[in-house]
Amino acid sequence: MSADPARAGSLWDRAPGLVSLRDLRERLPGQKVALIFNELARAEEGARIGPPTKPLASELVQACEQTFALADELCVTAGLWHAQPEVKRLRLEFAAGIKNGAAAQALAGLNIALLRELDERALFVVPAGHAGLYRNERMLGDAVFEAFPSAREDIAEAGSCYATGCYTAAVFHGMRVLEHGLRAMATDLGRTYDTQSWGGILDEIETEIGRVRKNGIPGLSKAEKDHKLGFWSEAAKEFGYFKDGWRNHVSHGRTFYDEHSALGVLRHVGTFMAVLARHLKE
Repeated sequence: MSADPARAGSLWDRAPGLVSLRDLRERLPGQKVALIFNELARAEEGARIGPPTKPLASELVQACEQTFALADELCVTAGLWHAQPEVKRLRLEFAAGIKNGAAAQALAGLNIALLRELDERALFVVPAGHAGLYRNERMLGDAVFEAFPSAREDIAEAGSCYATGCYTAAVFHGMRVLEHGLRAMATDLGRTYDTQSWGGILDEIETEIGRVRKNGIPGLSKAEKDHKLGFWSEAAKEFGYFKDGWRNHVSHGRTFYDEHSALGVLRHVGTFMAVLARHLKE
């Protein structure tokens, strides 16, 4: 990404992100683009009609100056930084006086330069209804957003990957979202989840649940203890399902996910994280 302030208006010299059709219409009007190429073609044709060694007609010089001004604007808004110096050079040459033959050749070259660089400016089409998932830290709901701040980046990445058709990557980030919930649950039980595998920390959690079931929790009534044990036990079981059903497969390259299967996984992740958010906080 360029740090040049002069390039700040370009859609292609900023961090990756979504551009709506409305943004595109406002920043890169199609009628103006078409006008530039139409006028370049008309001027080139006029130059070729005239004798090659004779000066370009004054009305064509004036028309080219207007077209060059529009082309210069296009170079800024579309980030055509290779073509822009050519536009500026031709403005000076045409203003100083140029012969028909040289003008025709220069206009044809500029047309090619603009088209070549426009071809290099790509737009990614996001399916209708998916744009709202892109970089959406609240994709799984406000409760999850508030309860698990450390999960926000992975939630946003999961949404972005899904919106852009990278469905297996979306599932991968969904599993990373779950890890934040797993870490919070381990902490709630007095355990630390750091470098262990899911299987390792789940074994530790089950051991701790068994200890609490046997010895109780100081300061809590039996009903309160049973309530906590019920939550921990069900949550541990769900984490086990996620581990065996999706986490191991996506982490070790065993499978790929399409739009529908990935959506199903993310919905399960969202539902479960919402349950965790009612009981746990980071």
